[in-house]
Amino acid sequence: MMNALEEMYQTVILDEYRNPRGKVAKVEAEFQSHQYNPTCGDDITVGITVRDDKILEVVWSGSGCSISLASASIATDLFTQRSIEEAHALIALFKELMNSRGEGLDDKKMDKLENAVAFTGTSKFPGRIKCALLAWLGILGSIEKFGTFSHKLGCE
Repeated sequence: MMNALEEMYQTVILDEYRNPRGKVAKVEAEFQSHQYNPTCGDDITVGITVRDDKILEVVWSGSGCSISLASASIATDLFTQRSIEEAHALIALFKELMNSRGEGLDDKKMDKLENAVAFTGTSKFPGRIKCALLAWLGILGSIEKFGTFSHKLGCE
């Protein structure tokens, strides 16, 4: 049986899946990265527009399960108007959340992830973690193509 928090998180994921933000027919952004999950077939291309070390826009196209597409939608809002350094920190936090086995992180870290905390329960299921991470890895790949800060911050 789900508790109230898990129910709320499920509602957030389903809403993001049904009403995705940042989804476009074809990614034509300056820097983009294609990600594929061979385990389940999720397929996504993420693109970013960067000016003066700030991510101005995140767009994506693709297909997949509700977790991967909802995660892409949430990431669209979370990364827009963030510096490259902030983006690396958010990706590291989300990876930490995905390694928490459903335990979550301390409140300060969870606050930084905003709606992405909805994937806390996903971290209980190793087969679903890659689904949640797919768009985030696409953003990381796009940032690496932009070529800034990745070697300094240790994000891989």
